[in-house]
Amino acid sequence: METLGLSGPPVRNENIFRRIFWPSSESVDADMLGQQGFWICLLLALLTVVTAAFQSHIILGILFGLFYVLGGIGVREHNVVAAISVATVYLLNAVGAVLMTRQFPGWLVLFVVLILASNVRGCWIASKWLRSGDPDLIPLRMNENWRDKLVDQMPARVWPRIRTVFYVLAFLVFMATIAGTIVVAVRGPDIRTHAGPPPDVVVHAQ
Repeated sequence: METLGLSGPPVRNENIFRRIFWPSSESVDADMLGQQGFWICLLLALLTVVTAAFQSHIILGILFGLFYVLGGIGVREHNVVAAISVATVYLLNAVGAVLMTRQFPGWLVLFVVLILASNVRGCWIASKWLRSGDPDLIPLRMNENWRDKLVDQMPARVWPRIRTVFYVLAFLVFMATIAGTIVVAVRGPDIRTHAGPPPDVVVHAQ
């Protein structure tokens, strides 16, 4: 009965928070993190652009918004470099906000940092079964509605074409973030403008 699966439903006993922040080595968990990272990056892009518009940092806002969008596509395609880049830039922005405001980041900032960090591990796990080429290990991507087309189909088609562009953009964004963090650290919390990106909305969420 147990072998046939009739003794009970095949429910996983893992805690949902464990699957989000410390996924198992199963391809399903890694793929879930890829989807999760994609949505988080889109949200960061939107918040960054909106915040930049209010702070008169339009060019930087567009630059960083595009970085998060392309990074999200890379994360969905389980690219380790993309996951590390997005997590590093967001973390540096959070550090810059702490140096500027002298306030510990809110719970939302810490939550996003943990999510982005878990994406790195998820991409690393996925890269192993992608290299194996075993079709049984690769989760099936859906194509039934607009969400499937956006999350499952679009990244697979777009990423090979924009991967090099993202690497160049990631380097520029990283250097701008480093410069901004250094300026904030040197000038102190009273600085009103700096060379780096405008702080994301979520950075100041308490």
